[in-house]
Amino acid sequence: MTGTGGRRGPLRLLGARRRAAGVPVPGGPGGTGPAGDRSGAPGAVRVVLLGRAGCHLCEAAREVVHDVAARTGTGVREVDVDRPGPGDEPDGAPGTLAARYGELVPVVLVDGLQHAVYHVDGARLEAALRARGR
Repeated sequence: MTGTGGRRGPLRLLGARRRAAGVPVPGGPGGTGPAGDRSGAPGAVRVVLLGRAGCHLCEAAREVVHDVAARTGTGVREVDVDRPGPGDEPDGAPGTLAARYGELVPVVLVDGLQHAVYHVDGARLEAALRARGR
């Protein structure tokens, strides 16, 4: 694959594991980009699904995310990494989302922290939303 210009292999995977463990990612809390709403209010957007058109894994993730969101009363915002809306690019730099997440989609952010890549476990997502929503 081509595109990110970043490191590949063990160092890149380590970074993904750290983010999946709840290490803040750029665009998360305190930064600009697809962070979501950390207020915890019912229906607040706490989950951001990063994906792209034509991605079959993104379609599967969308179903799981929306199902869990409906059960937990959580708002969801979807962002296409190839066509982000105004304010979706971290630090306002064009192409940042596609470069950072393009090979990882779908990516689920919960309260601005990377929660899942490629596949979304509904039970794990629900537990994270309930634990952080207290």
